[in-house]
Amino acid sequence: MATRKSSSAIGRTVTVVIIVCLIALAGFSVRMWKFYEARLWKYEGSFHVLDSTTLTLNVYAYDRQHIQKIQLPEDVYLDVPGGYGFYKLKDIGPLSAVEKKGEELLLNSVMSTMGVPIESTVTTLPFWDRLVTLWITKMNHPVEDTIDIADYPVFDTEKRNDGVEINKMDPRKIDVVLPKLFWESSLPAEDISVGVYNGGETAGLATVTSRLLERLGIRVVAVDNWEEQLSGNCELRVDPSLSRSKTFIRLVSLFPRCEQKEQTTEARFGIQLIVTDVPWSQQ
Repeated sequence: MATRKSSSAIGRTVTVVIIVCLIALAGFSVRMWKFYEARLWKYEGSFHVLDSTTLTLNVYAYDRQHIQKIQLPEDVYLDVPGGYGFYKLKDIGPLSAVEKKGEELLLNSVMSTMGVPIESTVTTLPFWDRLVTLWITKMNHPVEDTIDIADYPVFDTEKRNDGVEINKMDPRKIDVVLPKLFWESSLPAEDISVGVYNGGETAGLATVTSRLLERLGIRVVAVDNWEEQLSGNCELRVDPSLSRSKTFIRLVSLFPRCEQKEQTTEARFGIQLIVTDVPWSQQ
C-alpha cells in the first residue's frame, strides 16, 4: 500500500514538473519570438553597425560569411546634420549626449559622410541582432577585412582662423576613391534602373538619397523633383514584374515607411522612389 502511495506521489510530482517546464518553455518561446520580431536585420542586404567606442563601422554581409571592419579616424572633422557644423568625430558622441539625442548625431554624421545606411550602434542593438552578430563573429568564422580610412586620400585640409590645420572628411572623395566599398553584389548584378525624386519641401533630398542607393550598388539613372509635393510618406512605385527583385526588396528594407504602389503607366524606369525626408529618418 505504501509503495502504491509513494509511486502515485512521484507520478504527480513528475507531472507537475513537466507542466511547469512546458509553461516555462512556452513563455521562453514567446519571449524569443518577440525578440525576433523586434530585430532590425531582416537579411535583405548587408547590416551596418557603428561601434561608437572604437569608431569602427562593422558591415555584416547578408550571407553572414563576411565582415568588413572600417576604422574611422577619431580626429577627423565631420559635418553634423541639423546645422551643427563640423566637429571632430570623437566629439560628436558627447555632443549628441549633451543635446539629449543619445547616439543619433554620431550615427547620422557617419551615415551622411560615408553615404551608407547604418542600422544601429553597438550599444543600441536589439537583443536578437546582438545574438546574431555575436554568433557570426565568434562561431561562424567569417572572412574579415579591415580598412583604415586614414590610409586613403579622402580628406580636405583647411586652416582655421587661429592658424590650426584641420582635416575634414570629404564625401565626394570617398565616393571617388572607394566607389564600391559598400556594394552588395546582387544589386548591380540585377541592373534594374531606379529613378529618385524629391517629393518633399527640403532641397537636395533626391541627391542625398540617390547617393545612398548608389553606394550599395543600385543603378540610379535619374535624380529630379517630383511633379508635386507628397502630403504623406515616401512612395515606391514598381513595375509588377520587378516586385520580387532583390533591388525592390532592398529598397523596401531601406524605406519601410514608404507606400508601395504598382506603376500604372509605362515609366522610363523599373522602380521609382519619391522621397519626402532625408534617408536616415526612415530607419
